[in-house]
Amino acid sequence: MSDRVERHTELSERLAALRDGEVEALLAEAAASAAGIGGTTVTVQVGGLPVFVKRVPLTDLERRPENVGSTANLFRLPLFYQYGIGSTGFGAWREVAAHAMTTRWVLEDRFDGFPLLYHWRVLPRRPDPMPDAELERWVTHWDGDDEVRARLLAIGSASADVALFMEHIPYTVDAWLTARTADGGEAADAAYAFVDGALRAGVDFLESQGFLHFDAHFRNLLTDGRRLYFADFGLAAHARFDLSAEESAFVRRHRSYDRCYTATHLTVWLVSNLLKIPWQDCPAYLREHARKPWDVEASACAGRIVARHTPVAVATERFFEDIVNVSKRTPYPADELGGILSRRAA
Repeated sequence: MSDRVERHTELSERLAALRDGEVEALLAEAAASAAGIGGTTVTVQVGGLPVFVKRVPLTDLERRPENVGSTANLFRLPLFYQYGIGSTGFGAWREVAAHAMTTRWVLEDRFDGFPLLYHWRVLPRRPDPMPDAELERWVTHWDGDDEVRARLLAIGSASADVALFMEHIPYTVDAWLTARTADGGEAADAAYAFVDGALRAGVDFLESQGFLHFDAHFRNLLTDGRRLYFADFGLAAHARFDLSAEESAFVRRHRSYDRCYTATHLTVWLVSNLLKIPWQDCPAYLREHARKPWDVEASACAGRIVARHTPVAVATERFFEDIVNVSKRTPYPADELGGILSRRAA
């Protein structure tokens, strides 16, 4: 832990001392980038150490003096936009606030399962409007919502972004688990048990703090093989953000969301990767084999994990199918899932 704190101090000071032009030059020399719906990412070298950088579009609305640093729902987005099914998130300042919060928890030695934020900087960005056909496809996906349209247009016309400079963690959980599965035997079983336990520990802490990740799939979670890190807070919400009464009620109702989502994702990952069932077919498989969801010839450790989580996974996947195919306003089944979790803990 002390090594992480020392690196945080050193790299924070180095980055803070750079002028904007020097930061832009550093980013221009970076390793090949990846682009996603929530921003672009690169890896840079600072003082001989790798640093992960995510650039999040900062819209003109968010740059207004009265809105700088605001965690309010500035675009008045519908609350179903909180779900990780193609959402661009509620704004850059929420992501900055989430990283500042989780970094503080690590530095205070309260929980170490988050990458440290070393520095953030507002930098110029070339506007990158979404093609009209793609825009219409996304708006249709979000039930034709006008506020979602306004958010997407604002991102496309944004002339600045927030660059988040973070601790570099070498592997996504998805890539690491895939490698350990290829190793087979005890190494694979140990990895499944490690991820299962680390997910529960992480969710326990987040839940105790009123923090919701809302997108904790295995390409947003990282590991160095010793710890699991909850990362990428593009959809994060917190009870102490500047929330409306409706948003506060939404956060309270979704208290179990990360717990159910991560258990479901782990279950589907194991079924898909070990039983060789296509990802999109796993929900139907779990429904049809709920009483005995595992092939006895596969990993016994993975089988125990899947058996424990299958009731949660079936209910959670049914909710997501309704969100995607019936209505984005499908209510989160908090009571049903709460009952399943209670019976599992008994």
